Amino acid sequence: MIKGSKALVNNSQLIIENYYDKHVNTMKKICFSGLNDKEIVNNYGYRLNVLETFKKAEYIPPIVYYVNLNSSHDINKQCIPFIKELKELDIYNEKNNVEIIFYTDDNGHSPMNKAQTIKIIKENANYESNYNYFNKVKLLKKELQRYKSRKIIKITDEIIKIKNKYI
Repeated sequence: MIKGSKALVNNSQLIIENYYDKHVNTMKKICFSGLNDKEIVNNYGYRLNVLETFKKAEYIPPIVYYVNLNSSHDINKQCIPFIKELKELDIYNEKNNVEIIFYTDDNGHSPMNKAQTIKIIKENANYESNYNYFNKVKLLKKELQRYKSRKIIKITDEIIKIKNKYI
């Protein structure tokens, strides 16, 4: 988890164990072959339950969580348990920026359509912050390139000195 990042989710499986048994069992069989449930939770619980991730990181990022009211499974098995368990975390307080937005779409668990999703991403993205981050990355790359160039020039100069000394 990157501190300072923001989570934007739609009908997410935040607590994998609460998803459909058939899918969870298939995932366990493929990803954790040879491990029993206790071993899986002990070794990988923070990868299968976002609340365990928050505990491990001792951090709760700002979250915007969209949930379709027409998906009873998402409401009952993901959203409600997430809210209950979130409030029980020692690191949770009212200052944590967790926003849950309910919407209705007849498609149930299906994600929002592309146009809605893009609009929400744009509304939630901090373009100035992202722009500054990518500019810093570009500057760092340029600095590294200059360093590499200087190092190559120094090595080349040393080789020429050695060559001239022995010729």
